[in-house]
Amino acid sequence: MRTHQQKARLIRLAEVVETRDEPLGVGLKHQCWAGIAIEMAKAEGFKSTDYFGLSFRELKQKIKLNNVQFPEFRNAVMATETRALAAR
Repeated sequence: MRTHQQKARLIRLAEVVETRDEPLGVGLKHQCWAGIAIEMAKAEGFKSTDYFGLSFRELKQKIKLNNVQFPEFRNAVMATETRALAAR
């Protein structure tokens, strides 16, 4: 169960992803969804799984989803998926 704070962080992540000028990349060093999540968590001194209340399995699933999207749809799809995580 995610805390209210973790849900708020997921919504913030969705906003960051959605408002990017560039499409999300593939791979942690290419500004993929997980790379951005990890950077946000590290900036606050957390692991991304703890910061966002994600299981490692959920994180891996979203990485795979990010990687199979066409670049022009990647941001919208991942922002929607991230909001869905916050709603659970």
